[in-house]
Amino acid sequence: MRMSLRSLLVCGGLALVVAGLFWMVSPTASQEEKEGRTSLTMEGNGIAPAMPKTDSDAASFSAYEERGRRLETLPASLEGTQVDGRLQVDADGNLIVSIGVRRVFDYFLSALGEEDLDTIKARIAAHLAGNLPDGKAVQQAWALLDRYLNYQDALSQQPKPERTAAGARDAVKARQQLRHAWLGQQVAEVFFGFEDQLDSYTIRRLEILENDQLSDAQKRRHIAMLQQELPAPIREARERATAPTRVAGQVETLREAGASAAEIRALREQQFGVEAAQRLEQLDRQRQQWDARYQDYASQRQQILESGLASTDQQAAIERLQEDLFSEQEQRRVQALDRIAAQQAEAQEKE
Repeated sequence: MRMSLRSLLVCGGLALVVAGLFWMVSPTASQEEKEGRTSLTMEGNGIAPAMPKTDSDAASFSAYEERGRRLETLPASLEGTQVDGRLQVDADGNLIVSIGVRRVFDYFLSALGEEDLDTIKARIAAHLAGNLPDGKAVQQAWALLDRYLNYQDALSQQPKPERTAAGARDAVKARQQLRHAWLGQQVAEVFFGFEDQLDSYTIRRLEILENDQLSDAQKRRHIAMLQQELPAPIREARERATAPTRVAGQVETLREAGASAAEIRALREQQFGVEAAQRLEQLDRQRQQWDARYQDYASQRQQILESGLASTDQQAAIERLQEDLFSEQEQRRVQALDRIAAQQAEAQEKE
């Protein structure tokens, strides 16, 4: 299993393949409930007919389950968290395949890199045994995990797509073929239907951006129309994902217009609720305090630079100043800000 499998499991979707152009959202718990209505029931011990053979069986499951029950300490990334997703069975004791099953798998697999794959499979086996009735549902889930891992491994070996609409289409087609080959069409649709919709939107958006016959204004209009065609769950998820940036821009506009703190608070409460608005106000105060401290430091730093001291003495004096005014963690932030300021000053001199 390649280590690139970790990034595929955590990120998922085409949206992170082309940086800066794509955005990615994942189903929330409420969306999972909605998608659960389209879940299918696995029949017998198999997942789907004519699938690649796997090595999952009762013996291997028992060995992994026993190892999983002996594991005590969770990896650091999972400490203090709860398992995502739900496992359910139908009236006949068959596993109901839903997005919740995939979320259970991904929860444990997100620790890949902190733990090896066999350890993670042991944790999953123990979780399956503890949350499903004994019998076929456990074996069905275990077989499904094996196919899911094989799919992810095959996906990690795919070449990186070109940053074009054509490249995106080819990548989506190849990914869907792998899903159907390892999981079967019905399971693939349940596990990845949300991402398929996102992929379709992303490709159409790229086609608009690549269309040289459209002006910038026309492209914006076409993309706005395309966004209105998105299914409601995706539109809602996108709204949640973009709301902080959008509201931050609105707040900045209000401040430039001389709006009061009460007006800004009202906007935030309308968008995020009272508690979130209060937290944002607290962040504002912390930022203001930080800005004041940094400006005081920057003024003293400039005096050192203009003091006529040798460069080594200047650097030593600046380091002492940082130690006096900031914590160790804050010093790293100050040094980063200093570097950015120096780069900006250098760029301005070149102009």
